[in-house]
Amino acid sequence: MSTMKTLLVTAIAAASASTAFAENISSRNNGMGGTGVASSNYDTASFTNPALMTQFKTDDDISVILPTLGIEASDKDEVFDKLDSIADGFDDLEDAIDMSNTAEAERYADEIISNLRDVDGGVVRLTVGGGGSITIPSKTFAVSAFATSRLDLGLMTSFSESDANLIDLAVSHGDSGLLDNVDSYALGIGAVVTEVGVSFAREFTQGAHRFAVGVTPKYQSVDTILYKATVKEYDQDEIDSDDYTSKDSNVNLDIGLAYFVNDNITVGFTVKDLISNDYKTTDYFDVIETYTIDPMATLGVSYRTDRFTAAIDAELTESEGFDFVDNSQMVRLGVEFDAWNWAQLRL
Repeated sequence: MSTMKTLLVTAIAAASASTAFAENISSRNNGMGGTGVASSNYDTASFTNPALMTQFKTDDDISVILPTLGIEASDKDEVFDKLDSIADGFDDLEDAIDMSNTAEAERYADEIISNLRDVDGGVVRLTVGGGGSITIPSKTFAVSAFATSRLDLGLMTSFSESDANLIDLAVSHGDSGLLDNVDSYALGIGAVVTEVGVSFAREFTQGAHRFAVGVTPKYQSVDTILYKATVKEYDQDEIDSDDYTSKDSNVNLDIGLAYFVNDNITVGFTVKDLISNDYKTTDYFDVIETYTIDPMATLGVSYRTDRFTAAIDAELTESEGFDFVDNSQMVRLGVEFDAWNWAQLRL
């Protein structure tokens, strides 16, 4: 596999590493390992299983979730900061060379080369999710309007050892134009998925059996990101610019079912994104990556009392995404201990 494709795979893997977080913006559900298909409260059910909007307490009323934001990031090699320093360092190096300030030029050159070696192969992973909803619970006609958006982004760096010689040569010859031939680069790939929809749910009773059905028609917009720039030209503000972003949209549909075994045990089932769609990235270096949204079926079971909730969700289908990365299939577990509505401990 070529170096370029290896870096592309690594960057995509970084961007795909937080599926559970990205799909679930509820702090409660995230605190319980990303579960929620059978354990969500009615106010966040539109995000996970709309059928659960029918489950509420007698004193519950309209719920408004103001815009909520969650961020998960990993940058153990300080790639973000050092890439900015490298780009700024090239500007300073060019100025020093053009002014024939050899001592300053040598200092900037040493700093750039040191930082390039530090970030070589470094990976940044960023996941941001946010949204809000208005929910009216009901046994006969529950409804919720919601909007969510999530970003998954991976950034990878590659240092070409020949650049060290090139930089030294530019300093020794006093020719800043040589710096335009730098090969080291930053490569990023990601996707922003935005959804706006309305969820509906109703509870049914058939003999001794009680169950609920929910549906969510939604508008789905997907922006794919494929960014590449030399470390000299790198600008983190340009990563999501129109030059590196491809935009597309579709309508989609989620369905949810909930079967209430008794007052404590609930079995939930959802199929998200019933309509399969592919989204292409921009075309760089003869690579077009595809981001796929396919139907995702999940089965969940929860046990709930006034003070304790335990939940397990199992994905029945594989989660896709970018086609260079192996699909994933998750089982999630979570528990919550409620201290008389004053505090909750979630694991």
